[in-house]
Amino acid sequence: MLRQCARVVAHAHGEAAARRWMSSVVMFKDENLIAISKRPGLSTQGDDPALAKFLARYQYDSSAPPRVVDQLDNDTSGVLLLSRNDQAHRRLSGLLTTGAIRKTYLAVVLGVPNPVNGAVALDLVKSNVAGKWRLVPSTAGPSADTDIDVSGSTPSAITRYETISQRELHAALVKLQPNTSRQHQPRAHLAALQCPIFGDSLYGPGITPWLRDMLRLRSKPQLHLHVLRLVVPDYWPGKAAPALVLETAPPLGFKDTLRGLGLSLKKPSPRLEEGRKHSQSTGKGATSSGSQTSQRIPRRAPSRTAEDSAARGGP
Repeated sequence: MLRQCARVVAHAHGEAAARRWMSSVVMFKDENLIAISKRPGLSTQGDDPALAKFLARYQYDSSAPPRVVDQLDNDTSGVLLLSRNDQAHRRLSGLLTTGAIRKTYLAVVLGVPNPVNGAVALDLVKSNVAGKWRLVPSTAGPSADTDIDVSGSTPSAITRYETISQRELHAALVKLQPNTSRQHQPRAHLAALQCPIFGDSLYGPGITPWLRDMLRLRSKPQLHLHVLRLVVPDYWPGKAAPALVLETAPPLGFKDTLRGLGLSLKKPSPRLEEGRKHSQSTGKGATSSGSQTSQRIPRRAPSRTAEDSAARGGP
C-alpha cells in the first residue's frame, strides 16, 4: 500500500525520490494543516511504528511531526487531515466533533438501498461483540456476547445517502453524508439498510457468491469506502477565508471494482432514466435522442500553498 510503495521507491531510486513520491499525495499544506490523499492499507490509529515513520515524512519545518485529526479505518481511502501544531489540532478536532467539517463518502454496497435515496436516522452505541468493537443501534439490548457501552452513544446520528448507479439488485455505488465524524457510522447505517459495504466483514458478509463469481475474486476484498470530499470552514479564528474544499478521486482498486460491476461515477440524467423506464414498460428500446448529461463529481478546488497562505497573512 502507500508505505509499501514508498519503501519500493526508496529502494529503487533513493530517499530523495521517495520523499518526492510521498509529497505527490499532499493535497493542501499551510502552517497549521496538511491534507493528504490516503490510500487503502495505511494505519492511522494507535502506536503503529509505520504510522510514526509515515508522519515523520510530513514534518517539513515544524518542530514535531503532524498528528492525525480524523482517524480512518485502515482500508478506508480518501482525504485525511493532519494538524501541524497543538492549537490547530484542538481547533480541527472541535470542528469535526460539532459537525462543522462536512464529509462526503463513496461506497460500493451489497444490494441496492430501498428507497434508493434517503437518510438513515439511527442512534448508535459502541459495543463489544466477540472481542471486536462495533456500533449497534441504541435500541439493541445486551446479550451474552455483547457488552453495550452507553457512554459512547451517538445521539441523533443521521447519514444521508444517494444511489449513483447500480448493477441490477446485486450492488450499487452510493454517496454518503454523515452528520457526525464518528468512526464506523456510515458502515453501521448501511448495514441497518441491509446494504453493507463491499468488503466489510464486520458489519456484513463482505461479499456475496454472485459478486465473487462476477469479479473472479480468489481472496477477501478490501473495504470499499472512500472519503471523496471534505469541506473545512474558516477554521482559524479572526482570519476571514473561504471554506477549504478538499476532494480526491477513489484509488485504482476501487475504480477497478466499479468497472468490473459496470457501475459508474456519473449519475444518469432524469431524461435518460425516463427513457429507460419507458423502455421497460413498453418492451421497446430506449430512444437515443435524449440528452445524456451527467452529474459529474466536481474537480478539487486549487489548493493554496504555504507560500500563498503566508502572502495572504494566514490560512
